[in-house]
Amino acid sequence: MAFNKQHGRIGTLFQTPFKRALVAKVEDLSTLIAYIHLNPQKHGLIADFRNWEWTSYGKILQFKRSFVDKEFVLEWFGGKKQFIDFHVQEFKETDILSLIDE
Repeated sequence: MAFNKQHGRIGTLFQTPFKRALVAKVEDLSTLIAYIHLNPQKHGLIADFRNWEWTSYGKILQFKRSFVDKEFVLEWFGGKKQFIDFHVQEFKETDILSLIDE
């Protein structure tokens, strides 16, 4: 609310910059999760996405308590090793764009 007041805005701060996409096939969820985690590296914000503290990637691999449902995510990928391996495979940009384009 303070940001909105300061900048003469109304509504939610993060309302307009984000798009939503329906995940039509369950197998696409894994690709989209990896896409989100890999984005900072792809856009040159960091050399290795694993070191980017603002995604849930690291939180999922830690034993610390967090808001992320780690058990669900790791089970979704088939375990910790599979989660890590999935993130280091090469993704084709066209495959990912077809999932996020409206």
